Amino acid sequence: MTLTVERLPNEPIIIATISGEVHEDTIIDMWRQSLELAKANGDQHFYRITNIQAITTTFRDFIHIVRRASMGIPGSSSDPNVTVVMVTHNHWAKSFVGAVEEEQFGALHIPVYDDMERALAYIRHEIEIAAHKNDRKSAESEGQKP
Repeated sequence: MTLTVERLPNEPIIIATISGEVHEDTIIDMWRQSLELAKANGDQHFYRITNIQAITTTFRDFIHIVRRASMGIPGSSSDPNVTVVMVTHNHWAKSFVGAVEEEQFGALHIPVYDDMERALAYIRHEIEIAAHKNDRKSAESEGQKP
């Protein structure tokens, strides 16, 4: 198993790439590293692209990962301070996305893309939308019209 977690310079975007056999500990380590990078850079909210093109896992680990992802653990997919996007063609990853969309596992929405460029474009658009909303809130709190 290989895990790399890096933050893009000057952006609250973290790219985690996992390949090989994935276990629950792998995912927990990714969450921990993502959170550490975000905190070290002062990001209150961050965006993670999880690139999992070439992974394998067991059904048992899959179930454990889905269960843990829905528990609101800091840095996880259900952490409200994290926006998650996946880049994959992998059936396990797509099954994970389907599972966490279920109410019992948090009803999370995780966009899935075939390539990194589209995932980055989506996240950068989401960052622009969030910045615009924050600008409007700041203007309203200062008594200005947006």
